[in-house]
Amino acid sequence: MNCAGFETTAAVIRIAAFHIYSNPDILQKLRAELAAAPNHEWKTLEQPPYLTSIVMEAMRLAPAIATRSARIAQDKDIVYADWRILAGTPVGMTLHLLHRNEEQYPEPQRFNPETFVPFGKGKCNCIGMHLAWAEIYLLLGHMASRFELKFPKTKAEDFYVNMDNFALGTPSMGVVPALVTEVTA
Repeated sequence: MNCAGFETTAAVIRIAAFHIYSNPDILQKLRAELAAAPNHEWKTLEQPPYLTSIVMEAMRLAPAIATRSARIAQDKDIVYADWRILAGTPVGMTLHLLHRNEEQYPEPQRFNPETFVPFGKGKCNCIGMHLAWAEIYLLLGHMASRFELKFPKTKAEDFYVNMDNFALGTPSMGVVPALVTEVTA
């Protein structure tokens, strides 16, 4: 995540919050899981599997950057479909395009917490990954437990990528108005 987990983390939190609160089944299941957690500290919030599924799916739909992730097979040719890519040839693909592959994700724009995607690996591993994880888990865990959110003017399409610059752009441009009230016992 660029900026040590700033804008990209915010994008993940925005899309997760929208889908959590737009789907009563997701919100109910998440709240039940959080109610069973002994406390809402970061290490505890990393344990509930459904919250982790929500975080991972939000990360799939809000990938960090659009820049192509370059790879080079140094010592052997790569065969992909009908193509042979010679050893030493740089190739690349964006996470955004991979995460919209209909063979992997039959409805790639649909928020489905049963989908999974990780951070980058190897040389392209995110240096802000642990800070981002802490921010996302703490905020979503506390928010879902304590607040009601309504998004009267926002729809799922507001999060669809419509610009491929270094950072991905969406119709909402990161602005997601919400009505927030505290959960009453």
